[in-house]
Amino acid sequence: MDEKTIIALSVYTSVWIIAYLLGKLFHSEKYGLEVKPYYLIYKTKAFNEKIKYLSKKYKKIWKIIFNIGIAVGVGEIIFIMYVLTKNAYFLINEVSQASPTFLLLPLPGLTISWENFPYVIVSISFLLLTHELAHAIASLMDEVPIKTAGIFFALAVPGGFVEVDEEKLEKSENLTKLRVFAAGSFTNIIIGIFMVLLLSNFTLAISPFYSPNSSGVLIIDTVEGGAAQKAGIQKWDVIYSLNGTKVKDVKALSDFMKKVLPNSVLLVSTNKGNFLLNLKHSLENSSRAIIGIYSFNYYEPRFSLFPIQMPYYIYMLGNWMQTIFISVALINMLPLYPLDGDRFLDVILKMLSIKNTKRIRIITSSIAAIILGLNLALSFLNFGFIKI
Repeated sequence: MDEKTIIALSVYTSVWIIAYLLGKLFHSEKYGLEVKPYYLIYKTKAFNEKIKYLSKKYKKIWKIIFNIGIAVGVGEIIFIMYVLTKNAYFLINEVSQASPTFLLLPLPGLTISWENFPYVIVSISFLLLTHELAHAIASLMDEVPIKTAGIFFALAVPGGFVEVDEEKLEKSENLTKLRVFAAGSFTNIIIGIFMVLLLSNFTLAISPFYSPNSSGVLIIDTVEGGAAQKAGIQKWDVIYSLNGTKVKDVKALSDFMKKVLPNSVLLVSTNKGNFLLNLKHSLENSSRAIIGIYSFNYYEPRFSLFPIQMPYYIYMLGNWMQTIFISVALINMLPLYPLDGDRFLDVILKMLSIKNTKRIRIITSSIAAIILGLNLALSFLNFGFIKI
């Protein structure tokens, strides 16, 4: 554990201790605020009417969307069970074909790198807010009230929640239950797919504020002790040419460097001036020279007030959001207690007039738990501890 992480965890723990003591001192529960170690939750009915208004105003649209969500929910259950079963098989027999499965614990410096931490936190927070809001809208749309709504802060993750009236929900029609149970994951799937489309048309998305055509290479970081760092090139500098040859994007830079030999001198032209780099060979390939940078395409801002690194931030956030939204949505539809997939399956079984649904739910939940557990355990054995 590095010094930065130790200091951050110490400050973080101190803040939580102070918050907990203040909560006890001022009896924060009276104001709807509950403070526990590493967990804070604020309950209120102030949001109820606003969510209710939203659910009623567009009721027909919501009903169409969440009815589609029911069909998608069935597909999600089948798909995630298939994917996890197949991945468990690969983890046992063909590790090279397997994908690592791990719990996303938001601990900066420990489970998540400091660089990725902001993207992960924003993604998880937005996922929780949209997931819970979708449940609330689906409930209120069919006259199932919500008791309270609010916000929480758990460990390092902020989010929102709604507390549906479970008694009223239990007495409601099966289609209502299906809409409610599928709404959260379906909404997350929609947002995840939207992010995929956004990244697929990334230059078009940023074109109102940045040039859609890359005109250089943006350095997002330098390798410690690498040629670029030793020459004085810094993070967020922009490379325009190498030995007088213009490089308009990362691919052009990569193609040029394939022809450069180790131990040669390279003239690099940047927005900060020209630099001479004494190149070394790659540790993976001794015949290949490397500059020692991490790069991203440079899109010139249309207006000077826009930072040159913003397209990179947008791309990274979109990439994390598509991954987290789709992955969590699918996992949430596993027929595993207490996930939404388990309750969704229960309603489906009852609609099919299947008796003793409790036993079937126990069996399917056990199978899902075993498959998920195998993926987690075998991923750890094959790939070790994963820090993203």
